[in-house]
Amino acid sequence: MNYRKEQQKGIERKKSDKPRNGARSSGSSNESDRSGHFKSYRHPQHKSRTHQLSSKEDSSSTKDVNSDEERLRQRRERFSSKPSLGENDYGLVSRGEDTRLQKSSKLRQEFFNEILASFLQYNRENSSAQINVDVSQFIENGGVETSSQDAGDRKTPSIAHNLMSLRKLREALLSTNANRFTKNVYLCSVRISSVIGHYQTYVPSILYLLEDKHQHLLSDSERQEIATLLVLHEAHFTHDNVKALKLYFEHLDGVDTKTLQILDAWIAKDYYTWIRLYNTETDAAKVVIMKLGLRSMVQHINWCFKLSYYTFSLKDFVNSYLPSGFGITDFIDSYKLDWKIAGENLMIKERGNVK
Repeated sequence: MNYRKEQQKGIERKKSDKPRNGARSSGSSNESDRSGHFKSYRHPQHKSRTHQLSSKEDSSSTKDVNSDEERLRQRRERFSSKPSLGENDYGLVSRGEDTRLQKSSKLRQEFFNEILASFLQYNRENSSAQINVDVSQFIENGGVETSSQDAGDRKTPSIAHNLMSLRKLREALLSTNANRFTKNVYLCSVRISSVIGHYQTYVPSILYLLEDKHQHLLSDSERQEIATLLVLHEAHFTHDNVKALKLYFEHLDGVDTKTLQILDAWIAKDYYTWIRLYNTETDAAKVVIMKLGLRSMVQHINWCFKLSYYTFSLKDFVNSYLPSGFGITDFIDSYKLDWKIAGENLMIKERGNVK
């Protein structure tokens, strides 16, 4: 009996000690001290981490904003500062710099002749890096002066300058009805830019010429020429094999079997066939565009060889797998291969190395 009484008293005391006025128990985020006051419960370490993360996010956000503002400022300056243009110099229509070429067909023809003369002069003065492009079909009525005496009076041209000039001319032609002159400007742009791999020029120029409303301007050989370059570009640079095949069957089916062989070898990663086609290609523009995919193909060769060989005949590799334009040492260094030349063999991997 005494035990039960003591137990009952203990329960009553516990009930009387509970916080009043809806105060939370010590298991909640607030707890009371002995004086009846409530103190806030915190996890100091958690608070510190949250604060640090918040600070990092704020700092990153500030940097992003500053970077965006800087880019916008540079863009505003680039478009707001119009260059001072001379009588024979023109600006870009897209930037609102100049509209003279839009308004005068005579100025457009004269400017095109100047571009062709500048390109021919570049070839004469840079014979070691000569760009073998035939622009003779674009020269009309002796409009291009190509003598060395006349060339000496001109400033030394550059390919970048010529490409920019062609861009100015193309932009001026967009608002006019396409004709033979339009085709010549765009086709010339394709031929010059493709041999140096300037896809920013040849891709939009080809797409313009292959539009349904412009294809009638092209001969069959011209259409095949530019469509082939676009097909190779889509496969080797953008790695869009589906689009490359679609373009092939739309423009080249039945007329260009070699390009289909290149596509088949590229898609199947048949490096033996692809390297053979690459090494035997004589069209400079096609070689340049195929070379855009060379690194990817070399990586695949390296992977396959490491799975298959410890050593490989140096002579056989040079004859069958080495891309043109490379010596074996230059090839290994350029693509950072961990192969070694060991006498008459290539050491692909050391024995015991399973990678």
